Amino acid sequence: MAPDLAIGTYHSVVLNDSSAALEIGYGQLSVERELNSAYSIFSEHVDEREVRVQNGIVIGKDRWGYLKSGESWRLVRFAGGDEVGYRPTREDEARLFDHVINSACQLPTTISSSE
Repeated sequence: MAPDLAIGTYHSVVLNDSSAALEIGYGQLSVERELNSAYSIFSEHVDEREVRVQNGIVIGKDRWGYLKSGESWRLVRFAGGDEVGYRPTREDEARLFDHVINSACQLPTTISSSE
């Protein structure tokens, strides 16, 4: 599967009147480096699942968790190298970002295993 973004392309979606940002890019996002070094260690809860299309093909990995403060974080890495995620943020902001991420995790069921 080819990446949706050119290598090294990164975007941030920032909510109005907030410092919360959703990072989207190709390759390792800074949120992933922080996730591996701190978020999962200091989280009260961490979970992970494979992202699959209806015919069972794995197209990515979704990791998320929340801190004792109630803030949530999330990172999805797709098989082609595209990533999307956010650092610990308030529940209401995380819900908005999750809406965007969840829409990216739903692909048509016509994808074949040769792609």
